[in-house]
Amino acid sequence: TDTLASTQPYISIVRNVINEVVEIAASDGVKIKNDYIEKMLLATQKVKNFYPSMYRDFVEGKSIEKEYILDNVLKIARSRDIQTPMLNLIEANLTSNN
Repeated sequence: TDTLASTQPYISIVRNVINEVVEIAASDGVKIKNDYIEKMLLATQKVKNFYPSMYRDFVEGKSIEKEYILDNVLKIARSRDIQTPMLNLIEANLTSNN
């Protein structure tokens, strides 16, 4: 995750994903402040060799928690006609590999 949070082009991709999630949250009345996002990105840059549970499950060939982490977010976005090209790309890749 430190590479994703601190190395181009990954940081741009991560920011685009974050922006999609922020827009979806805002449509549900939840405001995620930019300073909070920046704080989390800075903290993530400092954590070395951390792999999220979904990644570990994927590598180990286990079923991933896609429904809770991604599918529910996309369901909200689609019900509100919010465009999510990055999240759709992630979903397509996870679906084709599972």
